Amino acid sequence: MKKELFITCLILLNFSLAKSDVLPQIDMNIAINTQSVEQEKSDSFAQQLKKASQGDMNAIMNVAITYLYGSKDIQEDIGKANFWFEKAIKKGNSDAFYYMGVINQRKKDYKAAITWLQRGANKGDPYAQSGLGYMYTVGLGVDIDYKQAKNWYEKAALQQDAYAQFVLGYLYQNGFGVSKDYKKAREWYEKSADLGDLGALNNLAQIYEKGYGVEKNPAYAIELYRRAAYNGDAIAQYNMGFIYDDGEYLEKNNYQAFYWYKRAAEQGHIDAQYHLADFYQHGYGVEQNAILARQWYEVLADAGYADASMKVAYYYEKGIGIKKDLIKAAELYQIMANSGEAEAQYRLAKLYLVGQGINKQPKNAFSLMQKAAQKIPQAKNQLGLFYLYGIGTEKNPQKASELFLSAAYKQESDAQNNLAVLYATGQGIRKNIFRAIMWFATAAKLNNITAKENLKQLQTNLVVKSTDLKLSEKYD
Repeated sequence: MKKELFITCLILLNFSLAKSDVLPQIDMNIAINTQSVEQEKSDSFAQQLKKASQGDMNAIMNVAITYLYGSKDIQEDIGKANFWFEKAIKKGNSDAFYYMGVINQRKKDYKAAITWLQRGANKGDPYAQSGLGYMYTVGLGVDIDYKQAKNWYEKAALQQDAYAQFVLGYLYQNGFGVSKDYKKAREWYEKSADLGDLGALNNLAQIYEKGYGVEKNPAYAIELYRRAAYNGDAIAQYNMGFIYDDGEYLEKNNYQAFYWYKRAAEQGHIDAQYHLADFYQHGYGVEQNAILARQWYEVLADAGYADASMKVAYYYEKGIGIKKDLIKAAELYQIMANSGEAEAQYRLAKLYLVGQGINKQPKNAFSLMQKAAQKIPQAKNQLGLFYLYGIGTEKNPQKASELFLSAAYKQESDAQNNLAVLYATGQGIRKNIFRAIMWFATAAKLNNITAKENLKQLQTNLVVKSTDLKLSEKYD
């Protein structure tokens, strides 16, 4: 049975999972001490249940574990698992203390989980000791106490618990509960990696890549990353993808980058999923495929990532990789706009302005554009046009000129062009041909085609029409 692990401390402490700080993604529960169970593979669950009813200890534990985690034929049942583990405890099985900790941790009864883990840890069970260390690391049922965590992890590590050795390496690498010590971190990672922990192998690779306490050795680091990646570690697979994508240590290779990102993405690695969607979107290392790009962005959007939701909404708006659906796009933008996403507010405002996928409502468009303009220069330019033409608000050319100026200083070339038009025509600002030329030239340097044409026209005829104002197109 697969060993199940707690979420490691990096998740609850918001450590990065990017290449610069590589740590393994770990499940929600305490590690399963499968070594205490010697199930006869030939026995069916019914036979195991019969033996358990007759008091056979191995059968009792097998039945309890099967109910705890479920199987192909048996549905997970925490209540029944609890019943059989309690029977095991009454018959003197100390491994069951650990599993009772798992059950209570799942129930979010952390005080009870601590009690059970403490009983198992006091009996010398390395899995209970490791689990107790975790509880102190993240503060579940107890105050966060890295020194206590280190003590319990160390007890488990000395009993060859690979996960505890890995976490000790991490504590020493980052100075949690101990003085930062790269040498000890490396030694614990090496011990853990020798026992097959791929997360430790991954972090050991980082030690050599970054030169933490050792001479930098990118070649050896890549060898370690590759070994962990080939053995199925999603973080290492992501790292290999990043290495080929980045091109710092190995020649840039989009095909290899795509291969490793895909393997990591299929295991749920978030950063890899973003890269994979991007590779499909642009055709990096694979044939361009808007449908697959959208599907991966939808996976991320369903997991609650707002920027991915923006991508999905945009695909619906423009009909990329899916039939164009402005109603769906507007619905998605509305959800994100309500949560304060500036780009969603900007895009939704534009849909309200023209009545696409939603009823035409200039006042709503104006209100949303005001919010978006606080963060997006392009929205500030659009808001200037709202004031200039009186869209959803009273006309106010002076306010328009102020907004164009503010966006122009943010290198928004359409705003620079529009400000120049106002200087050339004297709308909302004193007419000043010199400043008009200056701003047209500034926008032209940013390759704004309209500004180039206006500059040529102004230099030739000293006339620019007010109709030469420019909408922002960056988000189109």
